[in-house]
Amino acid sequence: MGIDNLIARFERLPGARVGFGPEHPKSPDRSLWPKVNAFFEAYPGLRRDHGYVEFMLKYAGASLADPQRTQLLDIFGFSGVTADILTDLDAPVVDEDGYLMFADATIHSGPDESRDICTYSFAFNLQPDREWNVHVWISTLRTRDASYVPHTDSFESFLAEAVNRGGRFDRPAFD
Repeated sequence: MGIDNLIARFERLPGARVGFGPEHPKSPDRSLWPKVNAFFEAYPGLRRDHGYVEFMLKYAGASLADPQRTQLLDIFGFSGVTADILTDLDAPVVDEDGYLMFADATIHSGPDESRDICTYSFAFNLQPDREWNVHVWISTLRTRDASYVPHTDSFESFLAEAVNRGGRFDRPAFD
């Protein structure tokens, strides 16, 4: 489908915000060149996913919050519409197992949203001996999956899934 077509569909979702990267098709923010270049120089394995590279160069981040703010989706970047992938996250950029988290979807539910939160953390594994794909780690305040598991084969597939779901991810049923 292509990153530009997926972003056009993403932008039509209620509450969507899309950034302007240094190669944005209409309004490039050339001031982001140093950050984007430094990011790909620091993590060259990310270049294996051409859709992700295109997304970062053109859009440098995207987010979506439904009107009730019960569903939040952040695709981290540098554009100001979402958290800065290098400086704003509460974890190392790459964890001890080689995963670089690039997005998360947070689901708040129940009358006191702080009591029942579910998070989908999406990441690439930068270990050169691992098969390339997008991985997911699903957690709640009470339960966590053991680790990241393969989810989709590429960033473009992840973005298509997010768009097709309207930016909403379902709360999983944990045993």
